[in-house]
Amino acid sequence: DSDGGLTYITKGKATDYSTNEILEDFCVDSIKLSEALCNADQKGVYAQYNCPNGCYGGACIVPSCVLNAPFSCNQGNIKTNNIDIELRNVGSDSLNIKNVAINGCGSYSTITSINANEVKTLKVPCSTALTPGNRFIGDITLTYRRINGNLDLVSNGRIVNQVT
Repeated sequence: DSDGGLTYITKGKATDYSTNEILEDFCVDSIKLSEALCNADQKGVYAQYNCPNGCYGGACIVPSCVLNAPFSCNQGNIKTNNIDIELRNVGSDSLNIKNVAINGCGSYSTITSINANEVKTLKVPCSTALTPGNRFIGDITLTYRRINGNLDLVSNGRIVNQVT
């Protein structure tokens, strides 16, 4: 078994040594994963698993959102027409967010102040509709300034989740 057995977040293959048949992990639908593995007799079998955050490309979706300091973010709520992204200012300075751009969705221009350790949710409209049930991966570029600052700064990251 190429992914080590019941590994739901990695697409893998299992070889049935009695028939030399190769079985691959696949999504039955947008939730259910059919995980290929070898049983005790080294025969290839499938186990069904309901992925809590959806299934895509033969693996369960692992929601994530990562941004460079001074921001952190949660996994985001990705809808067909917008992405709600929850940002936390983990730095010690108060900041003004000027723009949030998410590749594959769109951008949101704003002047939104966010204090140190404060959390704010920004709604980024998508220029084209996203398809429910699909996995979305988008690179994030967040432009901001320190309060009373005149230099634009950038925090980069990535968001991954299923479109709902």
